[in-house]
Amino acid sequence: MISNDPNCSHESLLKQGSVLLNQGRPAEALEPIQRALAIAPDDPLAAYNAGLAYHTLKEYALAEDLYLNAIEQLPGFTQALHNLAQLYSAMGKLSQAIAAYRKSLQTDPEDFKSAYNLGLLCREQGLTLQAVDALRTAIQANPNSADAFCMLGLIYLEQNHFNKALVCLEQALCINPRLAQALYNKGIVLQKTGNFEHSIDLFRQAESCNPDFAPARWLRLLSLPMIYDAPEQIDRYRLRFRDNLDRLIASVALKTKAQQSFALQGVQTMTNFYLQYQCRNDLVLQQKYGRFVHDVMAANFPQWATAKAMPSMRPGGKIRIGYVSTFMYDHTIGTFLSGWLESHTQSDFEIHSYHVGDKVDDLTHRLRSLSHKFYHFGDNMTATARQIEADNLHILVYSDIGMDAVTTLLAALRLAPVQCKGWGHPVTTGLPTMDYYLSSDLMEPDHAQSFYSETLVRLPNLALYYRPPKFPDKPKSRHDIGLPEDRFIYLSTQSIFKYLPQHDDIYPRIAKAVPQAYFVFLSHQSEFATARFQERLRAVFAARGLNADQFCCFSRRLNFSDFLSLNLGADVLLDSFEWSGGKTTLEAVSCGLPVVTLPGRFMRGRHAYAMLRMINVTETIADNKTAYCDIAIRLARDSDFLTRIRADIAGNRHKLYQDHSFMTALEDFYHSIVSQHLASKHVGVGHG
Repeated sequence: MISNDPNCSHESLLKQGSVLLNQGRPAEALEPIQRALAIAPDDPLAAYNAGLAYHTLKEYALAEDLYLNAIEQLPGFTQALHNLAQLYSAMGKLSQAIAAYRKSLQTDPEDFKSAYNLGLLCREQGLTLQAVDALRTAIQANPNSADAFCMLGLIYLEQNHFNKALVCLEQALCINPRLAQALYNKGIVLQKTGNFEHSIDLFRQAESCNPDFAPARWLRLLSLPMIYDAPEQIDRYRLRFRDNLDRLIASVALKTKAQQSFALQGVQTMTNFYLQYQCRNDLVLQQKYGRFVHDVMAANFPQWATAKAMPSMRPGGKIRIGYVSTFMYDHTIGTFLSGWLESHTQSDFEIHSYHVGDKVDDLTHRLRSLSHKFYHFGDNMTATARQIEADNLHILVYSDIGMDAVTTLLAALRLAPVQCKGWGHPVTTGLPTMDYYLSSDLMEPDHAQSFYSETLVRLPNLALYYRPPKFPDKPKSRHDIGLPEDRFIYLSTQSIFKYLPQHDDIYPRIAKAVPQAYFVFLSHQSEFATARFQERLRAVFAARGLNADQFCCFSRRLNFSDFLSLNLGADVLLDSFEWSGGKTTLEAVSCGLPVVTLPGRFMRGRHAYAMLRMINVTETIADNKTAYCDIAIRLARDSDFLTRIRADIAGNRHKLYQDHSFMTALEDFYHSIVSQHLASKHVGVGHG
């Protein structure tokens, strides 16, 4: 009970306030604390307690003043500094929060809470080295903190330092064997280092320790290997995915808030990215998962789950069109998107761009300059959805869906009356909220619509507005980039997960006929994935009596200038089977490099095929694997054929550049679809 005695001592009033704060009654605690503060305005403890009460009540400005007052009176007041840092985090004043945590640690280097929270905050801000230093300080202060070891392991995992991550996570599990987050993170490390089956067991253990840990259930049931050792594995893991998807959907209820939140955490965990790289018809599985994701999102965000009316237009008005992407930076998708925005008719369209990724560079600024309105929300899905709704768009276009969770979740909502997907990630979404798939006519087979849940829109040529790359003033020589001068260089510069084991045999088949052949691949950022692919190649070369190490080279990841030098110094580009090269093929052709390709069944296996058709250089397009190898061999053996193909490319590659025809067709589609929607409402439409 609060004393009303006007003679109650300062100490007694502070004690009353502290008791009420400990009981979770901050509003009641303020009265005795403020009386104590009135008696002794310079008492740092009274100011601190008052700040703590206001902090708890979310009266942040008042709390900040009181914490600062306490620290001014007692500069070494560690708890006040720590709470001030937490307050700044809640207020979004993150640089000030970091400074307050650091000042707290200067006062008390053994302040575990400040060191740990500083590590968390630095990680969120992308300050990796500072985060590592802070967490090491936290571990020194408390060597028995499983959480600190787990977080340090996570940071190493995010930086692809897998061995360091494993050491930290195993230490966390020595301290607390049932720490679900550490089990989960260790599972991810094992997946990335090629121990897939053991990773599934760790996800199972994490889920057993914490049944409410949705990410563990999702990865246990739906994760897929990055790379396969044999074709039979693809069939086995695909069947596993199909059956587990059914189990997952059957196990997830969406009736209560807790169930809805659990499911939301799950769908935020992953996408079906590696499913598409099995290069099968994914329509049924994508539709099943797409409907599931939509149901989860509709349950959590019902305000964004229903159809939107097409906004009316005044005569001469502009169509408001939004573009969403995680990759609005120097990335293949960002480069392709900048071509779309550059070639838009600005007088007819108001361009809204929504960058939902973290990275920012010169291309980001370029995309901003090409947009009437540009928003950068990072991975804040809710803020992005609110802004899109507020912008009252006519059409919303996702450059890619399926490469990251945030765009998949946004696309599962209904944020505009017409929603489309570009071919940045060339596979159907399966989402019931996605109306149209904007694709390349040259890349699509005749019966392509049967592979899409969306209505397919076949835009002329490549559906790209592409500018050729700027070449280095002094390209590096073969010697400069570590390649032999006396070998016939075949480039094969795709991501390692594009290479399926059933096609590894093409390389020794070519090498058997071309002894001077030298195949150049790009290493993956995971050295373990690279090693798995190397082992596959060694086995298939050995089966033909050859040593793969004498024919195959794995280049480190190159900067763009050196990558162009690599293309300029090579002899031939060997396109990957069933998932063709996109931007890499455009760059190879710009460098005059002959491209050997075998068009696949789906659009994702027909990029290079479309490019060669567009420039009318079709002699290096094969119709089966044997023909593919024969063409690659002939280019090495027949110098006249190689010279002619190079000349044909040099004379025709300009046809790939700055193609306006697709944008004319795309804008006609935009106008038509808006007009159709407005006509259905009996509303007149006009545009300039």
